[in-house]
Amino acid sequence: MTLTDLVRKLALGAALAVSFPSCDSGSTSSPYCTADYDCKGDRICVKGECQNPPQKESSSSQPSTPEPTCQPEEFDLCDGVDNTCNGVVDDLGCGNWHYLKHDFGDNTNTINKFSLNSGLDEIILNQKDISQIGWFSVAGSGKIAVVTFNDKLYVYGSTPQLLLPKGASEEPYGIQFIPTWHGSSTILFSGTCGGQSYCTSEDNGNFKILSIQQDGSQLQRLLPTSFDPGCDEYQPAVHEDLVAFIQDCGGKREAVVYDMDTKETSAVTENQVAKPINFVHWSPKGNALYFDGSNKTLNSISLNGYYSLIAQGVSIPFAPSPDDSKIAFLSTEEGLCVKTFSTDKVHCTNKVYPLLLQWE
Repeated sequence: MTLTDLVRKLALGAALAVSFPSCDSGSTSSPYCTADYDCKGDRICVKGECQNPPQKESSSSQPSTPEPTCQPEEFDLCDGVDNTCNGVVDDLGCGNWHYLKHDFGDNTNTINKFSLNSGLDEIILNQKDISQIGWFSVAGSGKIAVVTFNDKLYVYGSTPQLLLPKGASEEPYGIQFIPTWHGSSTILFSGTCGGQSYCTSEDNGNFKILSIQQDGSQLQRLLPTSFDPGCDEYQPAVHEDLVAFIQDCGGKREAVVYDMDTKETSAVTENQVAKPINFVHWSPKGNALYFDGSNKTLNSISLNGYYSLIAQGVSIPFAPSPDDSKIAFLSTEEGLCVKTFSTDKVHCTNKVYPLLLQWE
């Protein structure tokens, strides 16, 4: 091929390139493609022509259902999760509620343990073991002191043991109200006077705080015989060596604290309008008493006399949490409720309906 022929051939190729644009020229449509890679950008080859791909429908235009962030459950367990979707984690607290439950079907009482951690509700003592269960108190060791409606005092571990009555002359002829533990072996309870050496003639028919060992030995009166004869003493509550109880002298009721070490007493509600009606509980820190007052109120009073109204519309029972951050009480309208002191919020549940309550 001569140089002249070569030049003529190159000129002809350049002329063809100008006359017939390729798919790469940017044209939106051209007959010169065999596959998508012959087209520029994201265009595609359709029947030999490079075309823009069809527009995809925006995902934002598709209706969507938001994923639920919380599935409410019946009960807020102590597990670090807001189980009831109310914006509060573990609103009822932690630990165990020991409570007295009445079965209206067969008219019997049982002592149950409800776990706030797992939601498990189990019977730990029923009337097949001890009939006519009336009041109880669970010790840290797991033993249960029980007072029955027919004036008997039992200790229940693996089996029931009858402590009173056994026919001794110094025994009270009546036993009522809630017993309580002092340590792991001593039980305090209210017994009726009637000629015993620890009662005066003015005390006949009055309740006095008595103590007895869990093996049935060392029955004695807690306070000196000379302490306010003719008055009732009942519902003892213990914190270390301090015993709080309700004293009723001719219808005038006071919350009294007795120091077992110094043998001194003080009426902590003496200068208060609010007076205890049925129960007193120590705060777990031992610096205040909780008590139910008139007009269905739940109250607290410190040992230096500072009074506070906790809740209204309260029935009994009530019990503070072990860390003293909350208090549980039976509401006259909403069932068992728990108030958190730091937030002043109250949360209620119908999972448990107790006659008596102890929070451990």
